[in-house]
This record gives sequence, C-alpha cells and structure tokens, in this order.
Amino acid sequence: SKLLSLTINEGIESISLSAFSHCGLCELTIPSTVKTITGDLMNAKIYLVRNLSNVNLTSNEYREVVNNNEDEFVNEITYGEKYITYSINQGIWAGRKYLVGFSKIGYTEINDDIPNDVTHIADYAFAYYGGLERVVITGNENIQSTSNYMFIRSKDLKYVELNQITLIRGHTFYECRSLQQIDMEEVEEIWQYAFSDCYSLSEIYISNRVTKLDSGVFNNWRNAQTIKIQFTENAKPAGWDSSWNSGCSARTRCGQSPA
Repeated sequence: SKLLSLTINEGIESISLSAFSHCGLCELTIPSTVKTITGDLMNAKIYLVRNLSNVNLTSNEYREVVNNNEDEFVNEITYGEKYITYSINQGIWAGRKYLVGFSKIGYTEINDDIPNDVTHIADYAFAYYGGLERVVITGNENIQSTSNYMFIRSKDLKYVELNQITLIRGHTFYECRSLQQIDMEEVEEIWQYAFSDCYSLSEIYISNRVTKLDSGVFNNWRNAQTIKIQFTENAKPAGWDSSWNSGCSARTRCGQSPA
C-alpha cells in the first residue's frame, strides 16, 4: 500500500525529498520550522508539497522560480498529472505559476492546453525524457518561447508543433536524434544550437518570419539533410549570424515557397 498523505510535525528544520523516493506519497505538508529542503521532486513523485513560505529551496530548478533568491515568495509546489507548477503567494510573482516539467511516468505525447496561469517554461523542462514522442504547444498565448535546453536529448521525440511560439531558445532540441517533423510557422528567432545533432530531421523550413538565426543552429547536420529557406540567397536579414550554418553539411535551398 502507498502512503498517500504525510504531515511532518513542528520542530524539524531540514528535509531531503530523497527520503520519500519510494513511498508513492501524494501530499506532503511541511512544518513551519523547516528552513531547507533538498532533493528532486520529480524523482520523489510527490504530487503536492504544502507550506513552503519559510523554506530555502536549494535545488537549482527551484531557485529559477523564486528569482533573486526571494525564497519566501514560494508557498506551494504542485506536481500534477503532467506539470509541476509553483504557486506564488506574494511580491512581484503574486498569483503566477511557473511550468517546470513533464512527469516521467510513461506519457508518450502531450497535446493538451498549457494552463493559462502558467507564465514561463523552465530550462530543461522536458530534457532527457525517454518515451515522449509527440508534443504540441498550444492553448496559452502567454507562452511564446521555448526554454533553453527544453527538449535536450529527449531520445524518442519525433513530432513537435509550436503553434504560438515565436522564439526557439538555445539548445532547445539539442541531440533530439529521433526528431522527424517540426511545425513552427510563427517562429521569428532561433538561438544557438537549437537543432544541433537532429540527424533524423530530413528537412526543415525557415520562413521569412525568421529575422534572427544564431550561429551553429544546425551544427552536425549531415549532407542527406536539407534546409529550405524562404528568403533568397542575397535577402537574408541582418539578424542572421554569418556562421548560422557553421558545422553543418546539410544542403541549403534558398527561395523556397511554403509547402
């Protein structure tokens, strides 16, 4: 049987989430005396951690949320069916939530709407995930960019649809070697190494919306791959780095019309 809910008594000052990694714990209530909490929430599989307003969150993924180490802003962490979110109880983050990641419990796709109260996607949100094959980013117009390293080395990822995304940040799809198709009609900026080592992506289309293209975006692409560009050869925007195709052996076709 599983321990579904646990309330820790007052007096405890430090907790490691690794202590609960095999408990199947759904809800954990922290006493007000706790000052530090360490460990990986995702591995601990705790769905709700309450009463965090006095806690110093030492994990890097938690620090991204509180910003400038204002730890008292964080009151609750929810590890939901597919998302981890932080609810903020005061200060400049009041009422906001921060999307951290995809629960690693066997999902092969994500295509439901991102909740409207999620305002950011954390770096590494879906990184190193095995089994995730299809992702559709949709439903929340506040989410207009990927995060750095968002899908890095997600080894089974095959299809991605970025509906309202205008910015693909650095290393977003780095070493996603099973990626076969990406739809990114709204994208305007692509940062460094975003598609590096995506060997299974036979071709990609860069529309004339893309006014910024960093160096090394297609690093280690092979000669069997094709980069189709809507701009003509001499009409690339000034925002395209001169080494945007550095380390890339793929064929480049300029002046291409949308499919």
